[in-house]
Amino acid sequence: MLRSYIVLYCMLVAGASAFANDYQQLDATIHPGHVPDDGGLESGIWMQVERYETDIRNSPRRIRDEAINRYLHNIVCRLSPDYCKDIRLFVTRTPFFNATMMPNGLMTVWSGLLLRVHNEAQLAAILGHELGHYLRQHGLDGFKDAKTKSNIALLLGLGFGFAGMTTAHSGYSDASNIAQFVLLASRYAHSRAAEREADQFGIQLMAEAGYDPFESARVWKIIIDEEEAAKHGKLQGSPFFASHPSPNDRLTTLDSYARILTSEKADHGEKATDRFLEHMTPYWKTFLDDELRLNQPGKTEFILDNLIDNNVVPGVVHFYKGELYRQRKETGDTDLARQHYQQALQADYFLPETYRSLGLLQLKEKRMQDAMANLKLYLEASPDAEDREMIEYYLTMGQ
Repeated sequence: MLRSYIVLYCMLVAGASAFANDYQQLDATIHPGHVPDDGGLESGIWMQVERYETDIRNSPRRIRDEAINRYLHNIVCRLSPDYCKDIRLFVTRTPFFNATMMPNGLMTVWSGLLLRVHNEAQLAAILGHELGHYLRQHGLDGFKDAKTKSNIALLLGLGFGFAGMTTAHSGYSDASNIAQFVLLASRYAHSRAAEREADQFGIQLMAEAGYDPFESARVWKIIIDEEEAAKHGKLQGSPFFASHPSPNDRLTTLDSYARILTSEKADHGEKATDRFLEHMTPYWKTFLDDELRLNQPGKTEFILDNLIDNNVVPGVVHFYKGELYRQRKETGDTDLARQHYQQALQADYFLPETYRSLGLLQLKEKRMQDAMANLKLYLEASPDAEDREMIEYYLTMGQ
């Protein structure tokens, strides 16, 4: 094993040396405040994309909370200050890993992406990648290609369908919905050359903004590992990879870029983990609720384990790990659920629902005294709980 790591390290160093000879900074091919000339092809494309933007703006899936939108937009502005006013960013409640960038400056970020990154630098890596597509006008090239093939209306139609779609509890359980999201994610597929450029421009923007560029390769490693877990478990993979090449070859390249960009710096840059966690804390419950409803226990378990390993709000994540096992109901899952509920309650911050779930589990096991104690604690912590009447009924069972 040690020999393998030494060989890998030598390959990375050698790769960095090779890249150093060829590496050149990329420049934007679009100027700040760009507006296309009237009557041209680009102007027509912008008009069609603006219809899509209106649909996204009004979508019931759009997360309108000002705090999270301002936080993400501030990261975009830090990455590309000259283009800050040109970018409109929307966050949508969609539990898959994806972000998109349109030629008119519209950026969308799916909530599933926010669930899979563990610090601000990793988030900046993905946003920088999308900005790379915009600054090099890859989206415009993609739309021109779609126009040539006479299918741009169909592609935008998929976007309209997504923006207006609603399902009970924001769930994504039926196969037709998942298939539509896969088609949606592939509608603006970029070439491998464009992906490489976006990778390089994104990591370049990260380094210039003071982020740790090594986090770019790390976030891709997370997604690679998740996809491998999905394949082995025969689960639904992320639709992000319907439009992007396999990321395995990116790891060595991104690591080499990071070595070049930090070669003359005293430190690698900022990860901003605490700031990321501070801004995301109000949303973990919603994002994990949506993930759990996908009913992909193997993949969800991988995501939760990753969050636990990175010490991301353990009181919340352990609760959802318990919920996963409680709902799965395989041999030994009851004990595992109980263990994770108890771990959640030991954290500095946890959800009141942890008392409820642990109490209901104990009630099923006929451990009446423990169950009643936890159900009472739940009602004390959540005086306005929607299920108060039901919990009060359960409490009468212990009298």
